[in-house]
Amino acid sequence: MKKKFPKKMLWNNELIEKFWNGQEQTRMKELNFSLLAGSYFLELIQGELYKNKKYLDFGSGSGELVLSLITKGYKIGAYDTSIERTKSLEKQISVENKELFLGSISDDDGKLFDTIFMNEVIEHIIPDQLDDTINLIKSRLNPGGTLIITTPNNEDIDLGICYCPLCNHTFHRWQHLLSFSKKSLDDLMKKNGIFKKNIHLVDFSMNRIIIEENKKLKKQIEQLKNPNMKIKEIKNRNTKTKDMCIGAETHILYIGQLSVS
Repeated sequence: MKKKFPKKMLWNNELIEKFWNGQEQTRMKELNFSLLAGSYFLELIQGELYKNKKYLDFGSGSGELVLSLITKGYKIGAYDTSIERTKSLEKQISVENKELFLGSISDDDGKLFDTIFMNEVIEHIIPDQLDDTINLIKSRLNPGGTLIITTPNNEDIDLGICYCPLCNHTFHRWQHLLSFSKKSLDDLMKKNGIFKKNIHLVDFSMNRIIIEENKKLKKQIEQLKNPNMKIKEIKNRNTKTKDMCIGAETHILYIGQLSVS
């Protein structure tokens, strides 16, 4: 019998929406990034949060980040292509928090925001639509506004592939289509008129605590071996916020600013 080799899934907008509408009906949503890592993410970007600013979660999913920021007193809107996920979020907005929720934003909505979050979204975009998506985001940012992105760092997409025996197709289990490094993400943003403030390499898992403790221990051992090292570090210290490398550095945390002109 002739073998039927698996075909690679060719994603389009309809399939992507169907995928995420379906995911919303399963326990897979318990693994959502903002549910598991949202608190730590907000700690890392605390310096970018102001109560008098307006925020947009672009690719808001089930809305965990939106709900978290509303609870903390920030004004924020939501944008997502999945109807089911948008409905799920809207159901969770309480009456007392409605003034802080800036609504579910559509493609032709004219609202502008000071900061847009794009958490674990850019890797899902169909490559041919990447520039158009960034232009859409830019059209929602006030001049000089901030764009904050998280995405896996140098992900090997093929290692995330799964196989469907019903349709004989392979696809990334989280529908990832793109992989970025610090440089490729920075280059993409520059090309589109958004300029880096910081690019951090971050580990959002709990493993980061053990890894960071090991780093500190290793540093202390090196200082005991070389007492002059600490003095040199103090002399070279810079007051500007530096790019961080935390834990296993599994994710990129990009903070950029839209050109004013």
